[in-house]
Amino acid sequence: MPQIRNNDRAMFEDPVWVARIWGRLRALPLPELDGQVPIGLPKALRFYRYRPGQRFKMHKDGPWHEAGHTSKLTVLIYLTHGYQGGETDFREFAIHGEAGMGLLFVHDTWHEGANLVEGTKYVLRSDLLYGPSVS
Repeated sequence: MPQIRNNDRAMFEDPVWVARIWGRLRALPLPELDGQVPIGLPKALRFYRYRPGQRFKMHKDGPWHEAGHTSKLTVLIYLTHGYQGGETDFREFAIHGEAGMGLLFVHDTWHEGANLVEGTKYVLRSDLLYGPSVS
């Protein structure tokens, strides 16, 4: 839908990379939400590329459903730096990501990938799947 997003997107499955990313995330103090705990990432990783003039207008993310589990948080990992514009804008504040920086937020949060002015911005996009607590 070019009236909402005109950035490029690719998806692929790589269990090794999913396991690596999950291994780093699970070491963080991730929140319990709605009585459920984080259990992993979906098997498909999504990559976004933004070039000058590209953006992803204000929106909320929807949940990802996989293997009987539902995601509750969006995971963004910034892969590049040195670009201008392209902030992840949350209305009240904006994040200018740098390579290696990660960002987690609840799906039901308004945000946009602002217009990129110069350079190329690459982002890995995933979701944090939740399931019942095993206590």
